[in-house]
Amino acid sequence: MSSLQNFPMVSQLTQTTSDGLPSNNAEYDCVPASIGAAILYYQGKSSWDSQINPDMLKDAAYGEGFQNSGTAAAAYIPICNHLGYDLSPINGAPADLVAQAHTLIQQGIAVIFTEPDPYVPASYGWSHVCVWWSELPGSLTSMDPYIARPITRSDAEWAALLEFNQIWILKPTGDLPVLQLSDPMGRHFTQNGNAWHCTQTNVDLIGANLAFYRQYGGIFGLPLTNELYNIVGKNTAIVVLERAIQIYDPGKTVDNPAGSNSVYLLKLNTGAGQQLISKPLIDALLSQIAQLKQQLAAASNPAALTAQIAAYQKAVSSVRDTLATLP
Repeated sequence: MSSLQNFPMVSQLTQTTSDGLPSNNAEYDCVPASIGAAILYYQGKSSWDSQINPDMLKDAAYGEGFQNSGTAAAAYIPICNHLGYDLSPINGAPADLVAQAHTLIQQGIAVIFTEPDPYVPASYGWSHVCVWWSELPGSLTSMDPYIARPITRSDAEWAALLEFNQIWILKPTGDLPVLQLSDPMGRHFTQNGNAWHCTQTNVDLIGANLAFYRQYGGIFGLPLTNELYNIVGKNTAIVVLERAIQIYDPGKTVDNPAGSNSVYLLKLNTGAGQQLISKPLIDALLSQIAQLKQQLAAASNPAALTAQIAAYQKAVSSVRDTLATLP
């Protein structure tokens, strides 16, 4: 079993836009909605926003005035490239394409496909586009953007429905491969519902923080903490890793790095990141002070021990005072 964890269930009927104008093609926007849902997944987002939404993608591909008509995936290649994603077709027999979809999902890649439109009479001959995001032996699950819900069918059922002998894949341009449980780094984890549990550190990665971690192939090392909520800002969740600190901060209340989305890396030379990396030093000093105080009652030379405690306390104050003066 493999799935694109926390894949967003989003509707093509949304009125969220980027230009402040009402969406004028929402009933027909299954193609940009399926493409956009995959982009949201790669960016660790769960809902449309002013940066990614079907109307923005449709306008970029067809123009603001285009309305009341379906669109073709090929028209979205330029806007996907501009956003940092490759959109490309794979052609073949339906059963073979369904089999390939299993492999692609196992590799962390979203698969876009076309089926007969289930929301109009078959005599209309209309098509509908959805995106596969989860697989089990013998079945695939899609996100249907018209109803914003998952649909699971057997491989045989999907093969019978698949139109145009074609699927489309969307993946980040030039990014590291999305981390899989079968990868060397991924083998430190087991899947626990929607979470990845690190067996070595007994820590869970979830939600957008998990998606961000996987997007970069686990290069930041193993997670050392579960999500730490609201310690540096409202609606934030920090995860401390072996080689970095990442933060879920959808409101950009802490920082707003260029090109970042809801999760980004904290700066370590200022602010919250600096406070966090200094904590082990302060904790070590406080632990030493506590041990010395325990020895004080039985000490043969309490004055010397008291002086040593005072020196450690001064060191703690010095570190804290220095941090307080930093930006």
